[in-house]
Amino acid sequence: MNTYKFWMISFAILLCSCTGHDMYYDINNQKLISCNNKKFRMLEISGKSDEVSLFWSDTVQDAPKILSLNHIPKEYEIRTGGLKRNRPFFLIPNESYLIIKSGSGESNHSIRIWTNSKGSVYKTTHPQCGMKE
Repeated sequence: MNTYKFWMISFAILLCSCTGHDMYYDINNQKLISCNNKKFRMLEISGKSDEVSLFWSDTVQDAPKILSLNHIPKEYEIRTGGLKRNRPFFLIPNESYLIIKSGSGESNHSIRIWTNSKGSVYKTTHPQCGMKE
């Protein structure tokens, strides 16, 4: 019986340690923020009229844990439909976006944001860390 308790406790600790790619959107600062210090190396951003994938391509400095979607660093390779995109990405006014953080063999995490008439985010499904999908 003690062996059973040991394995159950070990399994529970293992489950709790799997943090995945938890993130949230800080509306006041207009930034996407990682909750668990995992960097934004790969993101998918999809709206009704635009869809992009961001891939961190810099081999010297590491990807950020905090990201402004209207000022994406030049170190990101931006792709649309698998092809490299030559124009920058900006949040479109009056739009809704699904943002998916993935990679490193962990489960994906997604949040949704909504922009106002100026292209600023005014609403999100995840305004803080720890929100379940």
